Amino acid sequence: MFNLGFSEIVIIGVLALLLIGPKQLPEMARVLGRLIGEFKKATSDLSGGLLDMKSELQKPMREGLDEIQRMKQTILEKVEEEARRVTEVPEEKTEKTAKINLDDLHYGEGAAQDKDESHKS
Repeated sequence: MFNLGFSEIVIIGVLALLLIGPKQLPEMARVLGRLIGEFKKATSDLSGGLLDMKSELQKPMREGLDEIQRMKQTILEKVEEEARRVTEVPEEKTEKTAKINLDDLHYGEGAAQDKDESHKS
């Protein structure tokens, strides 16, 4: 946890023995051990609670993402179906459209209408 080597631990022990004294050192060690145990328990409870909260938050997000994926797939299928429907134009319509477009190109835009009006007169 703190990356203490053997020599550092010995120095800390000697300083504690000198500062606290041999009579109170075992009691201080017990108190310190209890504090460390309580600290570890509190941090594990906290991290467990955070993990539970994370999974609770991820579940609706996953469900929403799945719904978006389904909607995307439905839209793509509808677009592909509409594209197929649009490209399947009967031949007689394409021939009429091609003739009208060729007349417009030959006489210029609107010339087909002028041509039709001149034939009516």
